[in-house]
Amino acid sequence: MHRPSLRGASSARRQRSARAVAALVLACAGAMVPIGTTQVSGQSLTCTSGTAVPNPSSNANLVADCEALLGFKSTLAGRGRLNWSASRAMTGWDGITISGGRVTEIGLSSKGLTGSIPAGIGDLSGLTAIYMASNDLGGSIPSSVGNLSNLRHLNLALNEIRRPLPSQLGNLSNLETLHLTGNYFLQSLPSWIGNLTSLRELGMSGTGLLGNIPS
Repeated sequence: MHRPSLRGASSARRQRSARAVAALVLACAGAMVPIGTTQVSGQSLTCTSGTAVPNPSSNANLVADCEALLGFKSTLAGRGRLNWSASRAMTGWDGITISGGRVTEIGLSSKGLTGSIPAGIGDLSGLTAIYMASNDLGGSIPSSVGNLSNLRHLNLALNEIRRPLPSQLGNLSNLETLHLTGNYFLQSLPSWIGNLTSLRELGMSGTGLLGNIPS
C-alpha cells in the first residue's frame, strides 16, 4: 500500500501557512490610513476633503488646527475615547471650542484620557484655555506649550505628570490661572513663575515643588 510522503505533506502545510500570512499582511496594509485621515466607506477623508471644516479653502487656520488635533488625538486619548474625526464637524468634537475661525479652547477634564500631552498642542496658536484636569495623563508638559502666547487658563490638576516643568512656561505672559495640583514634579519652585505677570490663581499643592513664590 502506498503511503503519502510526510515530507510532501509538511511542505504543503508550509505553503498554505505562507499564503495565509501573506493575505493577513495585505489585509492589514489595506486597513492602514495616514495620521490625520479618517476612513469612511472605503474613502480616506482629511480636514480638507471631509466635513470637519466648513469651506476649507477659506478657513486655512482652522484646517491647520484640525490637522494638528487629529495628528495627536491618539497620543492624548491613550485608552480613552475622543470623537474627533474628519467626517464630523469640528463644532461637535469633544471638548473643542471654536471662535473666529480658530480653536480657542480644549475642555477635556474628567474624560478618562490616559495618554500624554502632545508636543503638537503648541501648534494651536489660537488657544486661550486648556482644561484637562482629573484624567490619567502621564509624561511631561511639553515645552511647546510655551508657544501659546494667547493662553490665559491652564488646568492640568489631578493627573499623573511626573517630570520637571519646562522653563518655556515662563513665556506665558497672558496666563491668568495655572492649576497643577496633584501632579508630582519634585523640583525647586521655578524662578520663571515671576514672569507670569498676569497670573491671579496658582494651584500647586501636593506637587513636590520646593521653595517660595518669587515676589
